[in-house]
Amino acid sequence: MNTEGELLRFRREDSGYVDQTSVGGKAVDMTTRSGVLYIIMETGDVQLRRTTDFDLIGSFKVPGAADVAVATNGVIWLRIGKEVRAFNPDGSPRAEVIEGLEDPSDISIAHDGRLIVCDNGTRCQVLFYNLVGAPRLEAEFGKRGGLRAGIPGVVEGEPLKLWAIRGAGTDAEGNLYVAFGKNMSIIRKYDRNRKLVWEVQSLFFVDATSILPSSEGTVIYGREEIIKYDYNAPPGQRAWKLYAVTADFDRNPEDARKDPAGMGRIREVDGHRLLFVSGMQTGPMSIFYWNTNLNGEIALDTGLRKGPGWAYWADSRANVWYTEGSQIVCEPLTGFHREGIPIYGPRKTFPIPPEFRSVERIVYDPSNDTMILTGFTHDHPDPGGAWGLVGTEIFAYDDWSKAPQPRWRTKIPFKTWPGGSAPEMIMPKCIDIAGDYLFVAYVWRGVGEGNNPPVRIYRRDNGSFVGELRPGGVVGTAHGWIDMVQAISAFKRSNGEYVILVEEDYRGKNVLYRWTPR
Repeated sequence: MNTEGELLRFRREDSGYVDQTSVGGKAVDMTTRSGVLYIIMETGDVQLRRTTDFDLIGSFKVPGAADVAVATNGVIWLRIGKEVRAFNPDGSPRAEVIEGLEDPSDISIAHDGRLIVCDNGTRCQVLFYNLVGAPRLEAEFGKRGGLRAGIPGVVEGEPLKLWAIRGAGTDAEGNLYVAFGKNMSIIRKYDRNRKLVWEVQSLFFVDATSILPSSEGTVIYGREEIIKYDYNAPPGQRAWKLYAVTADFDRNPEDARKDPAGMGRIREVDGHRLLFVSGMQTGPMSIFYWNTNLNGEIALDTGLRKGPGWAYWADSRANVWYTEGSQIVCEPLTGFHREGIPIYGPRKTFPIPPEFRSVERIVYDPSNDTMILTGFTHDHPDPGGAWGLVGTEIFAYDDWSKAPQPRWRTKIPFKTWPGGSAPEMIMPKCIDIAGDYLFVAYVWRGVGEGNNPPVRIYRRDNGSFVGELRPGGVVGTAHGWIDMVQAISAFKRSNGEYVILVEEDYRGKNVLYRWTPR
């Protein structure tokens, strides 16, 4: 299936499709058996079509049908709500039914004729049913409890932990393949003895990460991932591995992170971890916390939403900053409830400096009371033609919380105009600070720039330009598809090395730069 309501047929060695057939609406699942294609429509209609010409040879309706598998004897099995029921090819119901499932998500027929059922309920397992006579559960695969088994959330060294299961099937030799993940995609192959053979992961798409400060750069947090990074890995060897998944959407379907796009900015304060999750564009940020005694590495939603608009920031002490009208607002973190939920005190407000028409980004450093503001100024206003950008100028201030003193201002490369196209424009998208430097990431620019936009580096003490970072051919032919307001994070390691993480929409990745100033 390609476009809604259209069935396309391809040859494996050719990128073009052979033919196209309308099926009359949106399809939700399909499978084949003995030259017949079985299609489940969103309406509950079950279509039977010849695989040779896609001609319709039969149909019947089963309201609520969402998935289909066809046994070797031609019996059609349909997933309907929390049950799996059997039907004859003419649509007449049979007596066989599988009940007692909590949250079935997929069905298929194994190489040995058994019915495979993926259940995302509290067990989070792949179930195998013998279909001779009345269906009976014959085997189950996966660690019972899924993501919450053992230490909740931890998946490193846990090849039998499954969660958000999307599908499972076997090949002719009996090897098992399982696909799972909510906003991420993971596929695993297990051999006949159910030992892990290989695993492929695609964890990100419009998802930005940040470093846990106490980890010396070795632990990286996304919106729903914790990743370990090995700086000593030899070239050509993968340096990262997934340590934990912090979102359990099966148990917490209303988790704010169900929207897959955005930034996960981790902060540590007085032994507490707080994850500030921002959306793809404007705020507010959703704040998550950990109660490891009860939930391991599963992050819990505080219910707090902070920082509306385009300019919002959680500083290293987890104070929240944002603009509101003509003011810059700070909501200070004042403590924690016993279970780890943060407490915020009365708002503090500061006037937006008069040079600005609009403030687009805020970065405050509580360690030295310095403020970085970016935006459009009276001297360099917004020329139009784009949206959600850093602005045309960067300002730095000392003693911000007492009596703000301007330290420097600098105009940064910026070029947009009404009616212009993105590949021709120069568009700074996001900023962060670490150590002695400020980093500005630019958006993809197109063929004219070699698909090679930079991360520009500036000194924090005087605003002078230092240089640029680009990833080179290691990421392919294009990069810089930055799709978020908060899409960069920077960290200084104790050895003087800087680590800069930048979100990349293109091919779903984050780029990790390692830079040591001369």
